[in-house]
Amino acid sequence: MAVTNSLARYASLAERMASDSIGALYLDNGEMAGTGQAPVKGPKAISAFLHTFDAYRVLSETMTSDRLRFRADTAIQGGNFVQRVQLPAGDTVVARGTFEVTWVKSGTTGWRVRRMTTGPAPVN
Repeated sequence: MAVTNSLARYASLAERMASDSIGALYLDNGEMAGTGQAPVKGPKAISAFLHTFDAYRVLSETMTSDRLRFRADTAIQGGNFVQRVQLPAGDTVVARGTFEVTWVKSGTTGWRVRRMTTGPAPVN
């Protein structure tokens, strides 16, 4: 399924810290937002924001979808992520949380991101 493949591509780009390629996945009015943070808007701003993490090294990135719904040319997909990151000081941390991405079918370019939000992992 094309949306599922798009999510796998997003995760692969995140694992490689491919900031410019991730930014290019967003629509011109696309947004990236995290809990408690103002959204970053537009591909160039998203790429620039991601470049602020260039000193970090993603060791692994997993995005697991547990819901997907379609309406016309839009798909909303959500699930959980786990990211293992080496910090600039050399320590390794694991970040876990939830994500929801709104994909929009964009002509011949396929599925593009309208909005990606991330949040903390649910407390059990």
